[in-house]
Amino acid sequence: MSLAALTSLISLHEVSTAFFHEELAISRKRAAALVTVSTAVIGTVCSLSLGAVGSLQLFGLSLFDLFDFVTGQIFLPVVGFLTCIFIGWYVPHKVVRDEFTNWGTLRGRFFHLYLFLVKYVCPLAILFIFLHQLGLLK
Repeated sequence: MSLAALTSLISLHEVSTAFFHEELAISRKRAAALVTVSTAVIGTVCSLSLGAVGSLQLFGLSLFDLFDFVTGQIFLPVVGFLTCIFIGWYVPHKVVRDEFTNWGTLRGRFFHLYLFLVKYVCPLAILFIFLHQLGLLK
């Protein structure tokens, strides 16, 4: 589990580091340091909000609970929904097929089913789940 957590951490760290390096022209070393320090500060404050600084709250939630709610209940479904829309409606089907079949090395018998699910079923399912967990749909 520790190895899985470490590799996941590195992959998430790399995305932010690459953004700062490529888009803001910051050296990789500085970008990595910026990402590491900022996430450590945010993580520390969130952790402290569970105990030592428990009185620090926003919208009636501790910072830990607020970050948990925003990432788990808002960002994940919204990004999943937008990813389905992007893959299903914007990315050319040839590109999606190439990825689906590993550039033709795998058979793509279920590609049309996959594309149908990504275009129609998944966005609707994600939307219903999102609205239900927000209490807007019963």
